[in-house]
Amino acid sequence: MSTSNPWLERIQAANLPALLPQSALPSSAAPLSDWSQAVREDPLLAMQIMGQANRIYANRDQQLSTLDHAAAVLGVQRLMNLTRTIPRISRGSTAYRGLRLNIADSLIAANLMKQWFEQRSLPWSDADFWSVLFHNLGFWALWLLEPQRMEAFEQRSTEGRDRTELVENLIEQSLPNWTRRLCHYLHLPQPPEHLNAEELDQIRERLLPNRSVMMSALLPLSHELAYQLRLSWDSPALDRLCKIGATALGIADFRQRLKIWIPHAARQYHLPEAGSAARHLLAHQPPISKAAAPAAARTKVRDPNLDTADDLRKSAKPVEPRPRVAPKPAPPPEPPPPPVKKRSAVNQDQLDNARTLLRRDIDVPDAEIHKTALDGLQKGLGLSRIVILKMIEGNWQATRTAGCSYYLLLRNLRLPLFKSTVMQEFSRRTAALWVNDSNRNKGQQTLPADLLKAADGEAFFLRSFKIGAAIPLLIYADAKDDKEELNEHDYRLFREFCADWNSALNRK
Repeated sequence: MSTSNPWLERIQAANLPALLPQSALPSSAAPLSDWSQAVREDPLLAMQIMGQANRIYANRDQQLSTLDHAAAVLGVQRLMNLTRTIPRISRGSTAYRGLRLNIADSLIAANLMKQWFEQRSLPWSDADFWSVLFHNLGFWALWLLEPQRMEAFEQRSTEGRDRTELVENLIEQSLPNWTRRLCHYLHLPQPPEHLNAEELDQIRERLLPNRSVMMSALLPLSHELAYQLRLSWDSPALDRLCKIGATALGIADFRQRLKIWIPHAARQYHLPEAGSAARHLLAHQPPISKAAAPAAARTKVRDPNLDTADDLRKSAKPVEPRPRVAPKPAPPPEPPPPPVKKRSAVNQDQLDNARTLLRRDIDVPDAEIHKTALDGLQKGLGLSRIVILKMIEGNWQATRTAGCSYYLLLRNLRLPLFKSTVMQEFSRRTAALWVNDSNRNKGQQTLPADLLKAADGEAFFLRSFKIGAAIPLLIYADAKDDKEELNEHDYRLFREFCADWNSALNRK
């Protein structure tokens, strides 16, 4: 294959990096299986290991297709030497953020494919995993070469533009051809042939249970689904993909099944970004007052976070008809709200580190999970006072606190369910709430007086946890004495972090 391509020449001139720091890799005394497990979550490092092993095998006219085989060929000492020479991407850079998100998309896509193949009783191998994973290698390479442009393309794709079309216009070649060139140069297995977007749209019936047919159709579908779900669970692009998936797999409730498949896929990896779509799903729960609940409760709960709730106590007096008046010119559009700034107390690295620890698939006591989570919220999100309340005999009772040594009301917080329909709603399902100056007056009507007194005028977050079939925990958090107010950005980070915390408690 010709290498006379300016973009490929830039890759050839680059010193390809990795994401995982050397300190995250096993020692020289560790077995090869530990190396494979650690490297598996950094496909940038994995592809260089596989490429190096395949260069050794090149004169045998063979090609290795799995990381396990490549690691066995190189051995621990050569793995140590190779990984020490590979540079790491600067944390916090545009390329670092974009690569982690896009690699996470590919990891989710590979697990979706595995679930779909198993559902249709088709064999799935580790070689399939790697061939599916490298399907978007072309995107990864461009995030290394042109991170600012790729970031702009992702932003434009949220506005309705086709990300693939934008990339192909940039590199002046088709994305599949670009990926094949990269795989050839890097000595990686070539990705499977697959349908393009137009061919996907033409699927009109359930696919035959044939490996090649399923692979060619579901490969692009899985990757595009993973990407779109990371952006939003409600978009025209997602509607189109769900329609294709429902037809191709013969699953009428395909969209609902995604709410099971995506969290399951996220739990297979430690990379925090792999849980972006799952956290987005969990974090955007409907407001408390709109959740499914007994009829009596639905008419009584007034959600303090719901600014547009109807006032059911309005007079039933008939409204006099108003005389018609000439329409007035529409007022000029209001300027867009200023972007929400990140509080200076937020430390994204600390937050990411805590999420990584919470996502470890190992048996950890609940007390250790809580300690990790409390440290993450305090050092990462800059929340100063945190209370873990447990459901005990019909009361939310404080059982563990952080930063509350001088705040007895929070340390001894006890909230009887019978005094608040909102507290009752928290005990029924996973939900989140942000009480602030804009809704505090409404909150005084429905939230327990003891809770508001303990908060002492501070804005605060609440989030209930579901463990198994029960709702045993409620989290309170605020940023007491921080000069910067809690904002929408903090609330989103809090909900996403709690989703990881909740998942860790369910993993036992």
